[in-house]
Amino acid sequence: MIETIEPETIDLDGRVLTIRPMPATKARDLMLLIGLSAMSLSKSDDLTVATQRAIISNFKEVCDTFGEFTIVSVIDAKAGKTHQKRLTLVFDDFFAGPKGQKAIYAWIAACVRYHYGSFSELLGGIKELFTTMAESASPSTSTGSSDDS
Repeated sequence: MIETIEPETIDLDGRVLTIRPMPATKARDLMLLIGLSAMSLSKSDDLTVATQRAIISNFKEVCDTFGEFTIVSVIDAKAGKTHQKRLTLVFDDFFAGPKGQKAIYAWIAACVRYHYGSFSELLGGIKELFTTMAESASPSTSTGSSDDS
């Protein structure tokens, strides 16, 4: 019997996202990218530190891949309707603003936990890293534009 994996909805300071399962091949490919990068970064680091560095050095690809499988609600003020969109389509606007950078780190940590939850030792270190990075993020830093182009 194949197990059904339910999506997980998270709220990051008012930014609500739903993380959905990604196909096994995508999860494998991302894991290989992160894992292979981790192994090549430094033989002196433990796996957690090396994986943290691999996620950071492949940050765009990690965000793009997780973003394909994260759904957000976008309000169309003119039509008075809410639409569901993949995060990759609204990434800049969704994470814009003073709390955006902190939310990105929390979202990535949630995605790693959701998709690779069996690697509990690794996850603790990643959560700690992203929590530290989120806390040190400058409130004036914006991760994208908020123009309506």
